[in-house]
Amino acid sequence: MREIRDLKEALRMKKRGITSAPGFDEILGSTVDELNSQILEKKEILRNLKKQRRDTNRKDYSARSERINKIKNTYMNAGFNFGAFDEDEKDQK
Repeated sequence: MREIRDLKEALRMKKRGITSAPGFDEILGSTVDELNSQILEKKEILRNLKKQRRDTNRKDYSARSERINKIKNTYMNAGFNFGAFDEDEKDQK
C-alpha cells in the first residue's frame, strides 16, 4: 500500500514538473508511463492477494462447517438429540 502511495505521489510531482524531491529521486527518474505501469502492477498484485485471502477464508469456513456437521451427524446417529435437554428442562419447570 505504501509503495502505491509513493508511486502516485511521484506521478503527481512528475506531472507538476518537479524533477527532484527528498526520497523520490530514484522514482522521479522514471517516465509517466513507467510510473503508471508500476502502479497498475502493484494494484494487480494487491488485488490478487486480497482475492486469494478471500478464497482461502471461504474454504476454511466451508471446511469448518463440514467438520461441525460431521460431528453433529455422528452424535445424531448415536442417538443424541441436541434439543433433548431443552425439553427436559421445560418438563421440570
